[in-house]
Amino acid sequence: MTKKLSLKANLLAMLVLSTGLSGLAHAGEPPLPTDPAVTRSLEAQDALPRTAFYSTPADIAASAPGALLRQEKAPEYSLPKGFTATRILYRSTDSHGKPVATSGVVVVPPGKAPEGGWPVIVWAHGTSGTAQSCAPSLMKDVYYGGLRVFDLASAGFVLVMTDYHGLGTDSPHQYMNKFAQVADIRNAVPAAHALMPDLSRKWFVVGHSQGAYAALATAEAEAKDNDPGYLGAISIAPAARVGMINANISAVKKAGGPYMSWLAYAIHAQYPEFKPEELLSKAGLSQYPEATGKACWLTGNALYYPYSAKELVRPDWNKNKYVKKFFAEQTVGYEKAKGPILLIAGGGDTTIPIHTLESYAKDACHAGSDVKYMVVPNAEHGAAMVESMDTQIAWLKSVLAGNAPSNTCQRH
Repeated sequence: MTKKLSLKANLLAMLVLSTGLSGLAHAGEPPLPTDPAVTRSLEAQDALPRTAFYSTPADIAASAPGALLRQEKAPEYSLPKGFTATRILYRSTDSHGKPVATSGVVVVPPGKAPEGGWPVIVWAHGTSGTAQSCAPSLMKDVYYGGLRVFDLASAGFVLVMTDYHGLGTDSPHQYMNKFAQVADIRNAVPAAHALMPDLSRKWFVVGHSQGAYAALATAEAEAKDNDPGYLGAISIAPAARVGMINANISAVKKAGGPYMSWLAYAIHAQYPEFKPEELLSKAGLSQYPEATGKACWLTGNALYYPYSAKELVRPDWNKNKYVKKFFAEQTVGYEKAKGPILLIAGGGDTTIPIHTLESYAKDACHAGSDVKYMVVPNAEHGAAMVESMDTQIAWLKSVLAGNAPSNTCQRH
């Protein structure tokens, strides 16, 4: 990989992830491009070809959840020196319990594994889109390469980076669906052990935005299923209150962005009888085919940039029975989670309103979860990931060493 190509990939990652729809994470960053022709070119520069590797095996139902279906070395990624990557395809389940194939990448740092094997971080990425091409494993920088994600591996962990099913693979991506994403996260662990039998059984889940929401849901799922190797979760700028966030987007965003379009796609993927036109206006439907079937985040934003969010939805969109049902089902914070949670907010985040994280933290503490809540001052959505990295690593190492981290819950 040439340095020039790596820089392009990292620029794309920073443009996509470190800006909200209305602000920049750091002074001096280039403005977010709003011309779809430009964004299509940028996404194409970072793209890898989707091959037969991603196709679902005909006999997938015969395999157990977490089974490793395929593997291949992946030298084409822009990784730090000495790192190696292996692309994987593994068996998971969708939100209805149907067997699906999920792709991902296992990234191993250089050097000798510690005694007991490398501990594992399952990395859950933020919103990339709903099209097959939006799988991080189909991007040279694995989508988050510019936002210090590989620092987690440098700290002494193997990164298991799930795509979520439907990104890369054949099934529709069930966007913002905790049941689907939790299955993809948890099934990634045995798949990684099948690839590398000497891995430690100890693992964490770390996620940003969409993936941060999935990390919280995983912590709650582990309270029921109780994998003894699971140690805790880090959740950075999570979409922890799906209904509140989408109501905020539809009410105040000056630029509409693709979120309402992807929400309609997500609800249809969960309830096929729901039709996107029940949520989206004529303007919202105008770019829907490309935004959900071809474009990833950057182009999705450019396609909808001329519109305010209010223009993209029907006036009664949030009264639809399927919308209300989706919001009611996709909740976290009301059940006790297993293990400690480090919850990180960006103080200047215009994508995930900070009051929604405060709402989650209050409810999760009340449910008995151990939550340490921290705010990165003035940080936008992606900057919260970058600027908290040292804190994340210190927390992971402390928990791995057997220390009980402090929490910010005020119990009465």
